[in-house]
Amino acid sequence: MSEGLAAWAQSRPQPLPEAQVPADGRMTPIELKVVREALGLSRELLAAALNVGVRSVDDWESGRRPIPDGVRDDVERIEAYTAEVADQLAAHLLEHAGPGPLFEVYDRDADMPALDLPDAPLPPTARWWRAVAHRVAEDVPGLRIVEAPKSPSPQLR
Repeated sequence: MSEGLAAWAQSRPQPLPEAQVPADGRMTPIELKVVREALGLSRELLAAALNVGVRSVDDWESGRRPIPDGVRDDVERIEAYTAEVADQLAAHLLEHAGPGPLFEVYDRDADMPALDLPDAPLPPTARWWRAVAHRVAEDVPGLRIVEAPKSPSPQLR
């Protein structure tokens, strides 16, 4: 660890003040935001996956309203599912890809192929797929992430 990073880590109070960490195990607003972003989820997609309105997610992330008890479990389920998909794809690439493995990602949801993902807690989006690609790249040496060809844009008439 670099000296600067070590100095920062040592300057942080441990344990954190109780006001920053709910004693009941609920997620903190910033924890929800960090996890949502790491999963490549928009507020809208997370809201749909949790069966709540976007305003609820906005209120939780801003700290205007406390995050309900069950949200941590639901988000952890999405995290576990994402990790499982990434692990399966990494295993496939390690076994079958040969030298110079490639992983195609998509810029827009419209470019995503229809994926049959049984028991998916949310519909796959281009942004989520890019988060999966990042996880796969951590496990597959030399993996190159490339952009898949774009679908033609609908023409206005």
